[in-house]
Amino acid sequence: MKKVVIKPDFLSSNQGVWRSNANAEEFFLSLWQGLFGGEKIKQISYSAPDLLRYEKDHPIYTEVKSVAKKRSNPKFHYDQVKHRSSQLLVELKENPEVRMEWGIFRYGSSSKNMHLWKEYIPGLTKILSEQTKELLILDQPLLYLLIYNESLKQRADHGRGKNDFEQYWEPNGKKISFLHNEPSKEAIKKILALSGTTEIPQELGIESIVSKKIILPTMYCEYRGEKFPITPFEITRVGVKNYKKWAEHFIKNHNSIFKILNLESNGYHQEGFSIDIGDAYEPPKEARKSKVSNVPF
Repeated sequence: MKKVVIKPDFLSSNQGVWRSNANAEEFFLSLWQGLFGGEKIKQISYSAPDLLRYEKDHPIYTEVKSVAKKRSNPKFHYDQVKHRSSQLLVELKENPEVRMEWGIFRYGSSSKNMHLWKEYIPGLTKILSEQTKELLILDQPLLYLLIYNESLKQRADHGRGKNDFEQYWEPNGKKISFLHNEPSKEAIKKILALSGTTEIPQELGIESIVSKKIILPTMYCEYRGEKFPITPFEITRVGVKNYKKWAEHFIKNHNSIFKILNLESNGYHQEGFSIDIGDAYEPPKEARKSKVSNVPF
């Protein structure tokens, strides 16, 4: 395979926690694009996913998450999951091959804080290139299983106003580790145990799980002419075995799924929201021409 070089569009400064978080997010978005292709979608709050690519003319939307292994637990914002669920429901009715996937990068060590905000951009680039440890890719039904029976947390959202709160799920990081490190059947058993149950809820429509694993191919991150080698790490993809069957189940039983997840079903498909997904965001025209995946799954 040819050498892949990513060139993140970093902010001009890395000073402060907000800029550091934004630059780390840009690193992982660029890393995903280097692996799978796709184009970024202009964001309007949580109304749009991060990326869009096409495989055999079928759209695949991606949300990219990253979390330090010291902290371990990724956050899935309520509005984000609600919008992605509503969008998927509408688009599946037109195309049963439409997919929504969630990429979760983990970096650093479980015993050391990263303090990325203390670094200038070259330092941040070097650290993330060397310290990215793993990537887990989940399709939408596995995301539902990950947040099932997890409490919905909330905190003040100062960006919206002092009286507003953002809600989110923060599933136990052990669930991520199980999906990376265990055979799929064993991983599901352990995830269900952490969720306080022994069986996958029938409402979710998950019958059989498949898992694939590869090692990151040779890649580099370039910043101002300097190329930083990205240390190889494992990539694990987990999904349902028969996606078309699950999609049919989702269309027919989405209200039951939303109910057991405590996820309101008010989305694009209900009164007060446009059924025209294009009203929520404009898909990048370059997505259909985007380069093919650089990894073999």
